[in-house]
Amino acid sequence: MNITKNGVYPITPKNHRFSSGSVFSTGTQGAATLKLGYKDKNGTITELTDGSITIPEQKNVQHGQLADIVLTVTNADGSTDFNVEYRGLI
Repeated sequence: MNITKNGVYPITPKNHRFSSGSVFSTGTQGAATLKLGYKDKNGTITELTDGSITIPEQKNVQHGQLADIVLTVTNADGSTDFNVEYRGLI
């Protein structure tokens, strides 16, 4: 997934059954702040402990089955242009 703007981006695929995975990031972060979290059924986002990402990085996440992992991007600027990929493990 290519990201250039502020927002909340889903990382895990819909209806996944993964209990953990790895998030890979490449590209230009610029001034953006990137934080991993999970979204509950009410839409509330809770940041993961040590969920900050700095590009380039591989971050391993153990989140339990069916957790919807999201990436929150803030302070994106004109130079922010990066890719994020998630690989899950059952």
